[in-house]
Formats: sequence, C-alpha cells, structure tokens
Amino acid sequence: EILEKEAPDALAFPRINITKAVPGNPVELSLFIPLRPNLKIPDYKEIASARNKKKEAIKEVLEKEIDDAILRLRKYAARAVNPGAGGEPKDDELPPLNDQFAEAVGGGKTIAELRDRIKKDLEMENKNRLKEKHRLLILEEILKNTEGAIPEILIDHEIERMETEFESEVTHAGLTLSNYLKDAKKTIEDLRKDWRSPALKRAKINLILPEIKKSEKLDVDKEKVEHEVKHLLEHYNQNADKRGGRTQINADEEQVRAYIERMLANEKVFEFLESQ
Repeated sequence: EILEKEAPDALAFPRINITKAVPGNPVELSLFIPLRPNLKIPDYKEIASARNKKKEAIKEVLEKEIDDAILRLRKYAARAVNPGAGGEPKDDELPPLNDQFAEAVGGGKTIAELRDRIKKDLEMENKNRLKEKHRLLILEEILKNTEGAIPEILIDHEIERMETEFESEVTHAGLTLSNYLKDAKKTIEDLRKDWRSPALKRAKINLILPEIKKSEKLDVDKEKVEHEVKHLLEHYNQNADKRGGRTQINADEEQVRAYIERMLANEKVFEFLESQ
C-alpha cells in the first residue's frame, strides 16, 4: 500500500530497516526505495539499422564437422555399453557405422539420413549462435551510448541474483559454496566484487529493454504467456517429483509468470531491433 501510494514507479522491492521496536509501541520502519533513473537512451533504431547492415552470413557446415559429430555419438555409445572402461574408446570398441547404428541413435533409418539430421542440427546451432552474437552487438552499442546513473540498490539486487545462480550451479555440480570458496581461496566478498561490473550491465539492460518496449508499444501475446507458464510449471514439477521433493521446491506461479513475461517481452524488443 505504501509503494502504490508513495512510489508507484518503484523498480524493485525496497530495503527495509526496523528503526524502532519497543514493546507496547508502534514499530517504526525506514524504506529505501529504488526509483526509475532518468536514463538518456540513444537512437536505438539507428544503432540497430547500422549493425543489421553488417550482419555476418551464417557459417556453412563442413563435412568434417558432421564426421566429428558422428564420431562423438559412436564414442558415447561405446561408453554406454561399457561404462566401467576408462579413457577414450579404441577404434575397435566403437559400434559399426551402419544403418542400424543410425536408427539406434534416432537419426533416421540410414546413415545418409543421420548425416542430414546432424547437418540440420549444426546449421541451427550456427544460426542461433550468430543471432545471439548479433543481438549482443546491438545491445552493447546501445549500452555504451546510454547516459545516466544506475541506483546502487539495483546493482545490489543483480549481485544477489548472480550469487543465487552461482550457488545453484555449484550445488548442481555436487559441491557446496563454502567448499568451492575454500578450494578457490576466495571469499564471497571477492566474488561480489568480480560480479559488480556484469551486475551493472544487467541492471542497465533490465531498464533499457522495457523502455524500448514501452516506446514502441510492443505487446506480448497473453495466450503465449499462459501456455509457456503451464509448460514450465509442468516441467519443473515433474523434475521435482523425480527428485522426491515437490512440496519443498514447488515453483511459485507468479514468479514463473513474471519471468516468462520478461523473456517474451525481451524477445519482442530484439525482434523489433533486428527488423530495423
């Protein structure tokens, strides 16, 4: 209620400090609320148009790349058959390269179909990699020419997110954050210092992309949002069931919806920039 009345332009949840807590008296709080900074965003249409004219051609898939991918599949299959063996499988341990192998790995009914499928997959990888690189170049140019200070609290929020993401990655690798820090001979404060620069960039991006969306009146398809929310929740909860902890790690639907809306909105903005 306070935010809606006093700070409708708040960009993030406030820092809240208890300034007075005496039994029998009203609790007193101080709220530090990050407001939208006055950023001067450059002519993003002109920047995107100039960059689009320099867009690279998609890299052609070479026959050697297909051969290498098939070799990796054969090695993977050899390890699956003999999981206890150490090192790289020898040539005579690899499954024969025939139509039966192609069908077994789901690449089609023949080696020719397998090669064709791998080629299409590699082409898609090249296309996606080039698209991400191109978008990043446009975004970097916009960031470089954006003027205005970013509130420290927004940078702190991003550092906190990065810390959560990093801890999740470390845990997924079978480690604990404390053990990782001990092995790396670092403190969490060292990591936070390292994260400050990328956190500043992320905070800027999180301000600039919504501004472009708002200026260009780019709408997100609500039906698509709901479809993606349902799909992500089902996938998340299925994985939770497999780990036996659904009730403990169940996803929050509103947080998932906010995440999906942000991702789809950002996609709309990038598609708009790519069309200039």
